[in-house]
Amino acid sequence: MIDSQLKNKTVELLQNRPAWMTLKAISEATKIPEGWLKMLAQDKIEEPSVVRIEAVYNHLSNQPLKV
Repeated sequence: MIDSQLKNKTVELLQNRPAWMTLKAISEATKIPEGWLKMLAQDKIEEPSVVRIEAVYNHLSNQPLKV
């Protein structure tokens, strides 16, 4: 497994999101399937797509990723 700081931070943000921010709402905002988000929140996706990770990160952090 490859360690990714961006993935780890995104999983952390997802796990610690406010209670009112549902996976359904994140799914609707990012166009990423709710089931995939649930698996990511449980850290069950070993090597997720960087495009999806970036979309979730941007949504949860409320700012675009700076590279």
